[in-house]
Amino acid sequence: MKKHDIWPSGKLSRFLWLIFPAFLLMLPSVPGLCILSACASGEQNRSDPPGTSTHLPEKPSGDTVQYSPVYVEQAVMAPDPPDRYLRISGHLPTPCHHLAPPEFRMEADTLHITLKSWQEPDVMCAQVLEPFVYYLSLAAYDKPVPALIRVNEEPVSR
Repeated sequence: MKKHDIWPSGKLSRFLWLIFPAFLLMLPSVPGLCILSACASGEQNRSDPPGTSTHLPEKPSGDTVQYSPVYVEQAVMAPDPPDRYLRISGHLPTPCHHLAPPEFRMEADTLHITLKSWQEPDVMCAQVLEPFVYYLSLAAYDKPVPALIRVNEEPVSR
């Protein structure tokens, strides 16, 4: 086998010799990026004490606001019956969105809770999802808690 059969020659060889040192310089930054990404994703999975909401519902300040859906990942009923609250976690469409007050609707034997978000119109905002945890007290709902509860059409775990 000849040497020129294994090694690239000409322009490709020079290109590889130029790129390889640059690759070696970037290599130490890869673990740093992995550490940063692990820190960023770890914030969503933190365990928060009961009753500590990251976002509280607010009424819109103006008449012209844009409503958007809230993405519910999990809704869980409190394990202790006297507490009567739901732990709802999910994402808002952007960091500029605010939770709107929940809407309650009873259909047959199912309590439907609708969560929406709102944003002032014409506001520049980063287009990233904003994680939230919200503890919704069912004490305000005066009637007995039904067997089935849905938050944004997602069933609640008990």
